Formats: sequence, C-alpha cells, structure tokens
Amino acid sequence: MKVALVLVDVQRDFLQDEHLFPNAEMFVEAVANLLAVFRARGLPVVHVRLLVEPDLSDAMPHWSSAERPRCIVGTQGADPPAGLEASEGEFVVRKRAFSGFAGSTLNEVLVKAKADTLVLAGLYAHSCIRATALDAYQRGFRTTVARQAVASNDPLHEVVTRRYFSLRGIGYLDHAEVIDLLAGNHPVPRESRQDFSSVFDAARRAQEAWAALPVKVRADWLGQLIPLLESQSDSLADQIVHAVGKPRRFCHAEVARCIAILEAVVAAEDRNLRPRSKPEADCVFQPLGVVAVITPWNHPLAIAIGKIAPALLYGNAVIWKPSPVGAGLAERFLEICLAAGLPEGLLQIVTGDAAVGEQVMDSAGIDAVTITGGAAAGHSARAICAGRGIRLQAELGGNNAAIVWHDTNRQSAARAVAAGAFGYAGQRCTANRRVIVPHEIAEQFLAELVDATRELRWGAPDDAETDIGPLISVESVARVRRIVERARDGGLRVLAPHGEVPEVAPVDPEFQARYYPPSIVFAPPPDHEIVHTETFGPVLVVQIASDWEDALRLCNGVAEGLVAALFSDDKARQDAFLGCTHAGVLKLDQSTADVGVDTPFGGWKASGIGPPEHGFANREFYTRTQAIYSAKA
Repeated sequence: MKVALVLVDVQRDFLQDEHLFPNAEMFVEAVANLLAVFRARGLPVVHVRLLVEPDLSDAMPHWSSAERPRCIVGTQGADPPAGLEASEGEFVVRKRAFSGFAGSTLNEVLVKAKADTLVLAGLYAHSCIRATALDAYQRGFRTTVARQAVASNDPLHEVVTRRYFSLRGIGYLDHAEVIDLLAGNHPVPRESRQDFSSVFDAARRAQEAWAALPVKVRADWLGQLIPLLESQSDSLADQIVHAVGKPRRFCHAEVARCIAILEAVVAAEDRNLRPRSKPEADCVFQPLGVVAVITPWNHPLAIAIGKIAPALLYGNAVIWKPSPVGAGLAERFLEICLAAGLPEGLLQIVTGDAAVGEQVMDSAGIDAVTITGGAAAGHSARAICAGRGIRLQAELGGNNAAIVWHDTNRQSAARAVAAGAFGYAGQRCTANRRVIVPHEIAEQFLAELVDATRELRWGAPDDAETDIGPLISVESVARVRRIVERARDGGLRVLAPHGEVPEVAPVDPEFQARYYPPSIVFAPPPDHEIVHTETFGPVLVVQIASDWEDALRLCNGVAEGLVAALFSDDKARQDAFLGCTHAGVLKLDQSTADVGVDTPFGGWKASGIGPPEHGFANREFYTRTQAIYSAKA
C-alpha cells in the first residue's frame, strides 16, 4: 500500500468564503498538520488547483453566469495560503471543473507516484471533494477523506455526502486514524454499523404498555425519582467531578437542577391532555413512540433528565446516547430509575462516539430525536432527520453577548459577566462569550472586568470554593490556545488576569494539563474569527460599539442566537433590546449563563432547530396532536 495526499482547491479565493464550516483558520491549520505528517514520511503529495484564464474562456458555467470569477491565473487568489505552498518534489495539477481528475493529469501523476490509496483534503466537501472521491473510486483507488481537513459552505450537503460515501467504502478518517493508515493499519470505518434492533424492539414493546397507563401514573413514577436523587446528591456530584472535571459547586447545582426539572415535569401532569375545543370535537396528544436522546458531556445528568423526564411523562420510550465521558453517569441514572420501578426496556442506553449517535438517529426504530451539541452535530441531525422525515429538537450552543451600557452599575455588571464567561471554564452553552460596551467606557469597563475575573477562584474541581476548573481535555486546551494565539498574532490585545496556570493538586492528576488561563480579547473587528467562534472555553471577547444601534448590530451579528443580556437602567433601551434582539432567551441585568427549568429554552438562528425545551414546550415536542370528531357529541 502506498498512500498519497491529494489537496483539492486549497486556494485563497475559496478561503474567503464567509460561510465555510469549519472556518478558514481552523481548516488551514488542519491541512497544515496533515501535510506535515505526509512530508515527514516522504509520501507523495499532490496539489490540485482550479485555475481560470483571465478572459474566463475556461470558467465553469455557473461562474461565468454569476460573474464572480475566482482563481484567475496569475492572481494571489489562485495561490494557496502561506504555509501550504507546494514543496520541492510535490506535484501541482491544474483541474478544469469540480473533480480533481477533470481535464487534469491527476491520474497520470498518481500512477507515476505508484499510489494506490488516496487521502483527500480540501474544499468543498460536498462538491469538489465528492466529485474527486467518486472519480478516484471509479479508477480503482482506495479512497478516504481526512475528516478535519475538509470544509464546506453547505454543511448539510456535506453530511449527505459523508453518509453516501460510507455505503461505498469511502471512509472519513480523523487525524489519528490517518496516522494509523499511514502506519499500515486499516482503521475500522467510523461509519460501521452496529445491530441495535433488539434494543429498539424492546423499547417499542415497553413503550406501548407505558403509553396505555394514565398520565398521572407516569407522573407519580417520575416523582419517586426525586427522593432517590436527593439521597444520592453528594455521591452523584462527586461522580460528576471525577467524570468531567466540573467544579464541585457546579456539580451540586447540577444535581439540584435535575431535581428541579423532575418537580417541574411532574407539576405539568395536571394539564389537561384532552382539551375539548368544541362540543363535537376533542383534541388529544399522543406520544411519538421511541425518542432518541443525544446528550453532551458538560452537563451529563441535567441536560439528559431535562429531555428524558418529559419524554417519559408523555408516554414515550427513550434510547439515550450519552457522551462517552458521561456513560458512567448514564448507567448510574438508569440504575436509579430501575430501582424506582421503571419498566424494563423503557429507558435504554447506547454508548459510543458521534458515529454511533448518527446511526441511532438513522435507525428505523427511532421516531424522533432530541439532541444537544455543537454545530457539526446539528448539521448531521438535521440531514438525517430530514431524510427520514422524523421530528427533531436540537439545541446547538450559543455565541452569547451581553450589552453593558453606561447607565448601569458597571462594577456589578463586570462581576456578572466575568462569572458567566469563566465559571466552569466557559463550558456552558449559555456562557457569556462576548460583551459589548460603548466606546466611551470601554477602557474603564475592561479594567473592572479584569478585577472581577481576578476575584474568581481558579483551582481544583474537587475544591468547594473553585469557580474555574479544567477543560474537558488536553485537545480542548490546544484548540482554545490556538484560537487565542491567532488573535494575539493578529495584533489583538489579550489579557489573562490570573496569569500562569496554577498548581492546584487536582483530584485527578490528568486535570493539571487541562487548565487554560481565563482570557479577555479586547476590541476585535466585527468580522474577526474570534468574534464568530464559540470557543467553549474561558475566553471573553470585548466588542466596542459606536452607539446604541451599533451595539444591537454587534449583538445580532453572529450566526447563533441562544441567549443575550442587557445591563441598562433605561426603560426605553430595555424595550428596544427586547424588541430587536435575535435570540431565544433574553435577560435584563443578568449574565447570559443559566436558565430556569420550567421556562422554554431554545435558540434562534444557528442555535436551535425545532421547538424549545422545558415548560409548556415539552408537550409540543414529545406529543402529536390528534383531533377527534363525533356526530353524537
């Protein structure tokens, strides 16, 4: 086996696309890492580039008609970004259309290099990478795609492409799996399917009997969980500390939130599930059937219980796919449920990575999906559920902003924003990612923000006084560090109020390498990468507004719309904020972090799909409305 790296359309003009996912900076970094691996091993590298003559005589039809020429021969836009130029001995191939094989010498070059296996990277995953992979497949090359080193401006189409490839032996490999491949190993494709049919069948049988019970019986059972969780509160909190490194006080708060969720869901039982709209007609709410619950690691119990409890209340069965690091807590909760008398099969756990989650969503035994995750998970869920025609509820994070105006108590606002940004190391979907201030008070507020950040306790997660603990993994630390370093290298002002990482003697020695200093990035331009990146780490971006209208534009100027906050004592300004802000949750004089358990919680724009969670929204998602007419009413 001889493996060649084929880079497709890694050119400046394409990287200017503001809709790229992942963004250009992250993509370029991933390609650079992959390229370094191939060069270190002396393996063939082929740079395939689309080049267009200045008169556009050979431009693809859709370019000519749209009058948007790119990658013109001799222009900088046709060149690769710095660091990704071809080195001596590497091949450069000019292509004419989508596929790297189209009107090019790529096949001849690969034959000359004696390559029989290709690793594809580049742009765009849904079109040019797809076309190149299919042509390579037809020519007999064993073909894989480097998962982290491709990007697309149509991520839904990219998910469809990936699923299409998986059925034809064209794998998507992450960076470590590519290295295994180069070592002569044959990694098991992430898309390989497991047989969950017995799990789904058992859930279906249990759901039919459960749905036949009166809703009050189901609510009474949920109520029995409350004292069990209360009695195990300390040990559950301790398990969360060890599993994800969450500071202990946040772990206790998570268990308390689980109990509050159950209380709120049980209280909803008295709502009439059979409201009569007219004398001759009834309206009933039927369960969906078997619901897939896909949950992240950061709140391993609370997010799950917020989905599982209403699903069960309204007569559904649940297949729960937790994050791998939360699997132990999931099994613990299942044990508690069974001890409370939950029927066997009604709640079942399937463990594994993201590919397993995709398989669960794609299974015929699933009638609806509720998921909390990042943008990539959301794109996958949207494509899968749309293809199957099933209901989807997705909470996909937020790039949340707080506007702090000059007519508020700035010191109090600074404390709230700092706590919302850096508590639990920023690993909350509601965390304050950005703060927007008028230019007149920018420097003063920055100083107050630095002071407020220093007041937060940075320490071991098992210390009850700790506010800021470790990140979930060393990979997360490296990712956050690279984002901040790119901002600093680009000339932005970065402040780290706590200085160096402390020696905290954590409960788990591995936690020591997972700390990153809380960082404040000051006054980036509105289009900067760090403004538009949900770092999911201890990073707060300070944006400067020229006036009130500019503040609202900055607040709304990102793809996400989960939570936004305003600190201002002016009633007219509060009304303007409430009427003009594009987010699912709005808060006055509070940090964006944290929300209630009985008020609908869901994002706008890229932050959410489908109805919100919690409160009266639960019935909207977990049931189907059915109208019943009777001539004899």
